[in-house]
Amino acid sequence: MKRISKISLLFSIFFILCGFKNTTIIDIKKDNSVVIEVDLLVKNSKIYDEEYSYLTSSVKAYEKNDFKVSAYKEKDYRGFKITKEVEDIKTVSKNRNDEISISNILDDNFYMNGLFSLKSNLFKNTYSAKYKYEFNKSKYLGNTNIINEIELDDLDNNIYENTTENELSLIVNLPHKVLNSDATKVSNNGKTLTWIFVPDEVNNIHYSFEVLNKSNIIILCVCVFLLVVILFLVLIFIRKKKASKETLICTSFDPSIEGSIKETIVHREK
Repeated sequence: MKRISKISLLFSIFFILCGFKNTTIIDIKKDNSVVIEVDLLVKNSKIYDEEYSYLTSSVKAYEKNDFKVSAYKEKDYRGFKITKEVEDIKTVSKNRNDEISISNILDDNFYMNGLFSLKSNLFKNTYSAKYKYEFNKSKYLGNTNIINEIELDDLDNNIYENTTENELSLIVNLPHKVLNSDATKVSNNGKTLTWIFVPDEVNNIHYSFEVLNKSNIIILCVCVFLLVVILFLVLIFIRKKKASKETLICTSFDPSIEGSIKETIVHREK
């Protein structure tokens, strides 16, 4: 736990000093799976070049928490893409809607099971999220022990002057149109939500959406199919039984009495 927190702190310091992009992406698929992605990108700089091998070896620690780590580039930025795949959204959901700190999503003490709150319905489940995002630059830059450990000998004394090009954001991709949110920007017909965060402030996030309850839908479809099959079999049985009775009447008729029947009819007519 301490090692992961220390690595997060190291990255935060590097990103602040170099200019950075920290983008968290939560992608909810139509099959109810979830992909969580954190892009940690640093603007090309001498500091990053000197410490790249150290950062590369350190970031591998995230793999112990079932994250996948890969190198990533975006225009003038370089860094890492850290992802985790969740097979079913229900495994990261609970019944209570507690606020969680989404800025700590890479820490090993992050409560991943509380990423969403769940309200179950027959055909659709309603999910809600309530997060906060904090990134305190002065907190990280004030940690002289960590700065001394990474031995940034040529660090400018006026480090705060180099920390203006910082981008913090959260992107949420939904399978269906959002019900409500406080997103900075909503696009893709209400299915993509974007928040742009301000450093040194507590940023609050909330949104809710619906996902098809596929298990209930599958059960209902199976029940309807079985009911149709049963009704079909019953109808076939009734028709066969009716046809059997008609055949029995025809085969039990005695032709020898046909003349007597005709004579009786003629007699009655007279």
